[in-house]
Formats: sequence, structure tokens, C-alpha cells
Amino acid sequence: MSDIVGEMTTLARIRVEPLGRVAWRLSDRTEKDPGLALLAYVEFVEGGAYEAVWVSVRTGTSRHSTLDEVVRTALELLTPPAESRSTKPIPIAHRSPFAPS
Repeated sequence: MSDIVGEMTTLARIRVEPLGRVAWRLSDRTEKDPGLALLAYVEFVEGGAYEAVWVSVRTGTSRHSTLDEVVRTALELLTPPAESRSTKPIPIAHRSPFAPS
């Protein structure tokens, strides 16, 4: 049950505004500035796909089989990448094999 509540909360971050019968605008509800909140324009195109034209989180277009898939992609793009916890290896102290003992 908590996974469903968490998913609904995250999905609520994206506003899907209809612009017509086959077009939508995706925006980020957490962003106050309307220009910065705009994420993508989505259109249902011939062939049964949803084409998203991304305007803020990335550039270019993408095709999806459902509108929900577009929203999930927008959420993934808004989620910051995990920080790498890898570090440079610690050097192992050693003596040269040619050093006199």
C-alpha cells in the first residue's frame, strides 16, 4: 500500500494539461516559474504512439506507447542521478624490487 501512495505522490508532481483532443502539455508542479515548469508537449500521432517534444529537462523528441509512459519518463528525467560512491583506489605501499635490502 505504501508503494502505491508513494507512486501517486510522485506522479502528482507532473501536471498533464490537455491542449486539444490529441495534445497535452506536461509541466512540473513544484516549479513556481511557468517557463521553467514546462517539460514537454505531447501529441497522439498516427500509428497509435505518443510523441513528446521535450523542452526543458532535455531536448529532442521521443515516442511512447501510452501517455502514462510519457509521464514516467518525465519523472525519471526530473530525478537527479545517484551520486557515484566510487573513489580512487588507495595506493598500496611497496618497495621497488631492485632496492637493496
